[in-house]
Amino acid sequence: MTIASPLFDCHTHCSCSFDCQETFDRSCEEAIQKGLGGIALTDHFESFDYFEKLKEPCLESVKTSIAAKEKYCDRLKVLVGTELGEPLEDLPATEEFLSLCEFDYVLASLHNSKGAKDFYFVEDFRTFHTDGGLRAYYEDLYETIRWNQFDSMAHISYPFRYMELRGFFDLTMDMYDEMILPSLKLLAENCKALEINTSGLRTPSRKTLPDMKYIKLFREMGGEFVTFGSDAHRAEDVGEGLAEAAEIALACGFRYQTVYENRQPTLIPLK
Repeated sequence: MTIASPLFDCHTHCSCSFDCQETFDRSCEEAIQKGLGGIALTDHFESFDYFEKLKEPCLESVKTSIAAKEKYCDRLKVLVGTELGEPLEDLPATEEFLSLCEFDYVLASLHNSKGAKDFYFVEDFRTFHTDGGLRAYYEDLYETIRWNQFDSMAHISYPFRYMELRGFFDLTMDMYDEMILPSLKLLAENCKALEINTSGLRTPSRKTLPDMKYIKLFREMGGEFVTFGSDAHRAEDVGEGLAEAAEIALACGFRYQTVYENRQPTLIPLK
């Protein structure tokens, strides 16, 4: 099926994120080459590290977005964004950062449960059998959605990306449906977006984060908005998988991609 409108990549990183060495200029040029409608720079903000480590790179990311917005204005729509990681762990840090500029787009995410390490750094998941599994993570997800000061919720199946990459399949996402489904319902009631993150399509699992089951459930619960994001940490990954994400969204009953400017949603038809 042909998608009617150019797609927007609403989740990308540059060297202002600790885990990325890419320049945003290269990502913008890649977006133009691939015919994207726009791109959002959403570098990592982690609330618990903001005052000690991340204040300077977070501010640099904002400056980078603003400069690119002007530089590429006649070729590409650039959105000033951020990825708010664990925003409730240090709420004053989160509130200070959000007050520093007029963001177009605020993407919320959880990379760990409160006080724990990012799943990215976990090598052995066997302990999750004995510490309540991922209950704390999905409790934090619900509380973040209840907080409601964001536009889209990112990669809600994040822990399973790393479990699968490390060959740990003992826990599955559906084991936590009793916690996840109320979160999706609240997200829909709050008129927030669910991100369809395509980074998983570049791993052996070949699945979006979350997969089609949860995207469809979100729609059935009244969800209206979905955003697409490659989660690119390299320029060549910008825009990758967005067409497949759009097809999944259509199959789940969505007819629009959602793009945020000045924190307001714009619905762009997919067909």
